[in-house]
Amino acid sequence: MMSTRPTLTLLLCSACTTALVHQSHHQRLLRPIRAAEEPTGLGVEAPTTTYPACSDEEVIELLDKVPVFSLADEDGNSAVVNDGDSKWLEFYCDPELAVMRKQQFGQDQLRVTAQSLGRAHVAYAKAGEGDIRARFMADPRELASARQIILRGSGAEAAASGNLTAQELLDAYKLVDADLRFAKPSDVPLFSIEQLALAAGDGPGMRPWFFSMKDLIEQWRNACESDASFEQGEVQILSLDEMLQLMRVDAPTDHRARMFIPSKAALKAIGAA
Repeated sequence: MMSTRPTLTLLLCSACTTALVHQSHHQRLLRPIRAAEEPTGLGVEAPTTTYPACSDEEVIELLDKVPVFSLADEDGNSAVVNDGDSKWLEFYCDPELAVMRKQQFGQDQLRVTAQSLGRAHVAYAKAGEGDIRARFMADPRELASARQIILRGSGAEAAASGNLTAQELLDAYKLVDADLRFAKPSDVPLFSIEQLALAAGDGPGMRPWFFSMKDLIEQWRNACESDASFEQGEVQILSLDEMLQLMRVDAPTDHRARMFIPSKAALKAIGAA
């Protein structure tokens, strides 16, 4: 029987070799504020208000400081995964996942490199049939958090158990989410709480979307400690693919009033924590 295991090839991908993440962006102090206090498109907008879709340049700007990790050899040849149907350049949201993937491939000459998520997406978003495409791979722990949140929201009995294996959690999740938004390893979850906004210094509030559920909860607790009037918040989830699609269409909410917060682990890996 022919093996269906993905194979690995090396290819020079110059579009991403210079798309390194600027390390100073998220070193600034962020303070939590109430989103409704800021007229930046975060609250309820008049029905006639429509904001234009984001351009490539704006997508890059919004996501430029989010690091993702890929594999390449010492000469800059990027690892491309061939799954038999398509060729993928994989970008990992978690640096530990990149290391694990390298071990799975058994390629000692590969090293983990950091790129900008925004630049990687734009570089490969318009890939045609047969072209190499980008695939962003979720941190398995964040994927589990997203599935658990959806399970709890459904009232499923399985959500009450904290002892589910990864496969049991996936099976239970598939029973309650008809759209299967977080069924694949490439379904990167983003987490947010509507009442929360973040500001740098005296700047306007921005709706934050976190790549780490743990980091979101930490920011929410900080907000509650600094302002006792904050009420219980509800976590909202979108996949990265859903967010990127939303940013490409006109909408009543300004996409530019969003802030994307990488995980602390990702920032630490590039020396920006």
